[in-house]
Amino acid sequence: WLSGMAGLMLRRSHGLPLVHTMHTMAHVKNGARPAGGVREPDLRALGESQIVAGAETLTANTTDEAADLVRAYGARPEQVAVVPPGVDLHTFHPCDQDQSRDLLGVDHEAQVVLFVGRIQPLKAPDVLIRAVARLVEREPRRREHLRLIVKFGDADHRAEDLPLNDSIFLLRIGQQGWLIVVAWPRRFFTAGNHPDMRQR
Repeated sequence: WLSGMAGLMLRRSHGLPLVHTMHTMAHVKNGARPAGGVREPDLRALGESQIVAGAETLTANTTDEAADLVRAYGARPEQVAVVPPGVDLHTFHPCDQDQSRDLLGVDHEAQVVLFVGRIQPLKAPDVLIRAVARLVEREPRRREHLRLIVKFGDADHRAEDLPLNDSIFLLRIGQQGWLIVVAWPRRFFTAGNHPDMRQR
């Protein structure tokens, strides 16, 4: 939203059209936050309202996000364009799973769950780790083959705080290797997600 405020100033000073994409929205985050969660400041919500009022076009990643702009900020439906995010097909594409597993030392018969992201409370890697532990507890036969891979950035030292065991691999983001399941844990969901995925 801060970049949107800068864009709004440039629009006014140079007479340029403003096209803006919200990363997340204060009103939506506040409405979805869990009990005791940190509330987004009113100043941010005010700034976002000013951006919506001043932008010629607002782009949204999904129809749900577009509806949030209209509902929470009074955006005009014709002002909002849905532009689904793209993907770098050079990096993200089907690969040889057996070769990748060999490179990473992961057994070919392993059932692999992958987490990719920053090690921070909102991304909730600890939730996923507990979920995998519960799964193994409930179905002990999985212990031999189930592997959770946590991929994170070089600058993220918080990975050292994760409760690890012999079923969990830590890998730096630059390393490649693929999987059976992609896990996307969150303590709550906000921008652009399908409503069924938001915490109820």
